[in-house]
Amino acid sequence: MVTSRETRAEESHQTNHKFEDLFIWKVSDELKLSVPEEKSFSDFIRGLNQKKSQLNDQIQETLKKLSATTSQKKATDQLVAQYRTQLKALNNLNVEEIDQIKKILGSEKVAQYLVLKNDLATQLKAKLSAPDPTKPKTDLPAPKIIEEQ
Repeated sequence: MVTSRETRAEESHQTNHKFEDLFIWKVSDELKLSVPEEKSFSDFIRGLNQKKSQLNDQIQETLKKLSATTSQKKATDQLVAQYRTQLKALNNLNVEEIDQIKKILGSEKVAQYLVLKNDLATQLKAKLSAPDPTKPKTDLPAPKIIEEQ
């Protein structure tokens, strides 16, 4: 039996792959990658994203444990150390990304890649944070002023 949690996870996974495919296509198109460059690039990006996803899952799990930890100093210290290690590993993946993309595409294209990646992330954030124009705008009621007597 498939639970709704598993269904949501699968839907999220499929959506992430769609974004990943779109990102790979956009970068390949914008940077005019050759077939071998595109193959190496896409393989690397898919592997990198999988590693990032696994690390993010581990980080979320550690945060859940931290929120459940009461006043046990030793357990809290261990979880904080674990969280710190996981964050460092995630940051190291970002550095690895630059190094590997430079090896695959060269210095000139890695610079273009970094700018393009930033632009795409900025555009995506803007789209996700922008209000939906098809939804009617609901104004919040004016706040009530309560005076203490």
